[in-house]
Amino acid sequence: MEKSELMNLLDALESKWKERFRDARPGCVDDAIDPVFFAWDEDSAASSQDVVVCVGANYGQGAERGPTGEGRRAALGSWMGNYRKAVEALAANQLAERAWREHGWLVGPMPKRPRYFVMTNVVPWITRTAWTKLPEADARALVEAASLRPSHLDELHDRLIGSFAVAHGIDEKTMPHVQVAVRHRWSSYLFYANLSHPQQPGDWNENQARFSFKRWTKQVS
Repeated sequence: MEKSELMNLLDALESKWKERFRDARPGCVDDAIDPVFFAWDEDSAASSQDVVVCVGANYGQGAERGPTGEGRRAALGSWMGNYRKAVEALAANQLAERAWREHGWLVGPMPKRPRYFVMTNVVPWITRTAWTKLPEADARALVEAASLRPSHLDELHDRLIGSFAVAHGIDEKTMPHVQVAVRHRWSSYLFYANLSHPQQPGDWNENQARFSFKRWTKQVS
């Protein structure tokens, strides 16, 4: 996919889904902030044309604002770097990679250095407080309000054929929904820690012997 094609696609999808979600805003969302569906960045040094789609809970909290770059471009360099660290960490530890695959946390080949990194989330709204501090009822309301069918994730998956997905996050209230959203759509994916924090991907692999897949793998409908 060419850069201009990706920019035009995400611009069009952003406009479409903002309109569809215009009247669906739950009360725990900051009314002054528009929903954010998509953002992207490019690794110009990458030789491939691979696309990685990073799916999380939501774009941010509090005073966070959406991407302001051309075609919804955002500064996601640290995210891309943390993704590469995750790939390298699993590639360097065969026991860890085998465990990730056996538990269904890694399916298919991982792009080593993707050209494009697309950020999206199960919930499009920016919340006043962090997910870890949201009451269970508010978290549930956000997920339910965002559960349109077909969803923005369905359309993104269908338009980015062959993309690899990363379901990421650390909050137990939302991660089951994020994981299911990815597993039900993408055929190649990775479940991992929050890629916005550089220490976590390494920590998850260094502590592999103490990592509990059971704790983080829950069945939700």
